[in-house]
Amino acid sequence: MLFEDAPAERAREWASGLAYANWQRATVLAAVTAPVAVVFGLLPDLALWQRGWAQISPAFLFIAGLHATLAVGSAVALVLFRRFRPAGESTARAVHQRGAMLYAAAVLVAMTLHGLCELRLTGTNSGYMLGLAAVGLAFYLPWRLGAAFFGGSLALLAVGLGWDGSLAPLVGLHAVTALCATVVFWFGARCAYALKVERFLQQALLEEQARQLTEANAELTQAHRFKTELLGLAAHDLRDPLHTIALSAQTLRDELPKSDPGLPLVAGILDSARRMETLVANLLTDAESATREITLVRVPTDLPRLVLEVADAYRPMAAAKRVALHFSADESALRAPPASVDPTRFRQIVENLVGNAVKYSPVARNVWASVSHSPDAGYRVVVRDEGQGLTAEDKARLFGKFQQLSARPTAGEVSTGLGLAIVKRLVDLHGGRVWAESEGRGHGTQFIVTIP
Repeated sequence: MLFEDAPAERAREWASGLAYANWQRATVLAAVTAPVAVVFGLLPDLALWQRGWAQISPAFLFIAGLHATLAVGSAVALVLFRRFRPAGESTARAVHQRGAMLYAAAVLVAMTLHGLCELRLTGTNSGYMLGLAAVGLAFYLPWRLGAAFFGGSLALLAVGLGWDGSLAPLVGLHAVTALCATVVFWFGARCAYALKVERFLQQALLEEQARQLTEANAELTQAHRFKTELLGLAAHDLRDPLHTIALSAQTLRDELPKSDPGLPLVAGILDSARRMETLVANLLTDAESATREITLVRVPTDLPRLVLEVADAYRPMAAAKRVALHFSADESALRAPPASVDPTRFRQIVENLVGNAVKYSPVARNVWASVSHSPDAGYRVVVRDEGQGLTAEDKARLFGKFQQLSARPTAGEVSTGLGLAIVKRLVDLHGGRVWAESEGRGHGTQFIVTIP
């Protein structure tokens, strides 16, 4: 009934866990109650009878029998608890839960009878009764609350013992104390038990949900890793054939006479191969970034020469659209010491920026690639075009992965929306900055990269 809202396959497991916990608590309660009943119950009763301080009466026999029942019953319960102890939470059954609750209820009844039927209470017997109440209460509640209850009861007992007068007020005080202990124990225990069950159920449900989320996340991570690795392998296998196609096309273009009718076809093959090489490089970089940290191999690099080589490589693509591709490097850049960059990765940065500038430029426009240097700011690479420009919304999403902006390629080229995300990632790894400036739609764009 406690777990009726839980899934059927989980309710059994949760109930077993609760039964196991209460079985352990009942074992501790029996281990404490048995020696306490002997030391503070049976032995004082026997001493009182031997010394003649107690007469054989129904009340005395009842109290002595109650002490004996508590001692023997707790000892037997302890043996049974140890004998039939479940090996773990998974092996605990409903019988363990019922046994623990039955023993706790028996101790409660014994405490109540002892407190209400003892007519000649002494400090020792009262401490015994209150000690059992505190231990029984701790069966359900945190030990601090049990200790507070026990201390408060002892304080009331001390006040009663110091009360001048006949025995009746003292007996009445102890009877009230015993009754209060019973009421507090019973109602407090049942409320605490209900709260423990509710908290246990909530915690178990949260743990189950967390487990399901962890398993789902692990499956998604594995699927993503498999997809990324597969994409990386495919891109890696495409890189070498594309490089061969580009070199062959470039050789044909250089050897064919200017009047050869097949020259435009060769130029188209070279242009397509260059674009595919950039796409494959971006896919490989993205796959590498998703599976492991990209490691830069920094070497002294002639940055103006690198940017010039990239511009020369994209001139056929620009010429096909009648776009003029210009390159410039100021004197400070030409005289500056070599830049400490990864030449392969930095070439990829410039290829993406120059390729995008040509791709998004209308026919018969201009693209500029320039390099400058200053002792304070380091190298500065600027790629500027006269294309479609950027809106405010474009700028906010500019370097996101797979983002489709308002501008479109002007000659039907394919755009994956991955290039600028790769640029941002590689520039950050170099410790630099990259940003775009545009006055709006139709006013062109310039991308600025700074490397310290």
